[in-house]
Amino acid sequence: MDYSFTIKQIAEQIHGTVIGDASRIITKPSSLEEGSNDTIAFADNARSLQKAQDADLGALIIPEKMSMNINETTVIKVAVPRLAFIRVLNMFKQPHTVYEGIHPTAVISKTAQIGKNPHIGAYTVIEDDVVLGDNTVIYPHVYIGKSVHIGNNGELHHSVSIYPYCTIGDRVIIKAHSVIGGEGFGYFQDSGKHYKVPQIGTVMIKDDVHIGSGTCIDRATTGTTIIGNDVKIDNLVQIAHNCSIGDHTIIVSQVGIAGSAKIGKHCMIGGQVGIADHAELDDEVILLARSGVSKVRVKKGRYFGAPHKPAIKAARIEAVFGKLPQMAQDIQDIKKQLNKNNQ
Repeated sequence: MDYSFTIKQIAEQIHGTVIGDASRIITKPSSLEEGSNDTIAFADNARSLQKAQDADLGALIIPEKMSMNINETTVIKVAVPRLAFIRVLNMFKQPHTVYEGIHPTAVISKTAQIGKNPHIGAYTVIEDDVVLGDNTVIYPHVYIGKSVHIGNNGELHHSVSIYPYCTIGDRVIIKAHSVIGGEGFGYFQDSGKHYKVPQIGTVMIKDDVHIGSGTCIDRATTGTTIIGNDVKIDNLVQIAHNCSIGDHTIIVSQVGIAGSAKIGKHCMIGGQVGIADHAELDDEVILLARSGVSKVRVKKGRYFGAPHKPAIKAARIEAVFGKLPQMAQDIQDIKKQLNKNNQ
């Protein structure tokens, strides 16, 4: 497959205006630092534009309102350079090779309903009464349990497990080794012994969700664990039973969300954040990396620390910590001086 494009072809795809040689061939996208005369990069602020002055590029994507002439570099003006560059990356993205049709080693129940144009890889298992939408891509060694419903144009990567009765929407991507709908971690202690709480609910994942590798989303005890539309979840995230994640929220790697927590829409949760059971986050909450949230309601805002605090307050506290040894010494010196004066 040819992954070379003229600048004119690229500009047409990203709705840009070309200034310079539109016939030049571009063979790949690049950073400003790694550019060459057959690559394309983007610059969207003063710092990156300064770097671009010294870059040897075939083409540079810049904001519409900026004007510049850099050596032999052709410029493409667009409304949002970073978004345009994402589209360029997609143009050059090489697809993984997935079996077209149904691989002969796949084990598929006779009661499963398989949509149009399936790509089902080797050793996949699809149980009874599964409904699989059109154009779904399933990589090898995937397990799909009884009565799972999966929408159109989705991707399930290597060794993904979808437990019975889960529902997955359209255009959902689930990366390798993730587990959807496994039993939640629920125990009741009586007289020193732990009793397993059965998890008999399910999981609903709505449209346009991306779930990274090694992520686990547990089924509800009763009812439904819900992942909203356009939620983006990184690798190695744990979402426990009966949680609800609002639309357009982003969750970064190694986050742990305990049972029955409610996360609002458009939230951003940084790496290694811990959220206690039954905590509630309003819409547009930002939790910076390694923050911790107890069983409280968190209002819209930016937070840091464990326990979480408004980010500005947390930064001031962190600044004081570095001064504590000297402050302790100063207090000791003052006490000694006071004792001396009182003698």
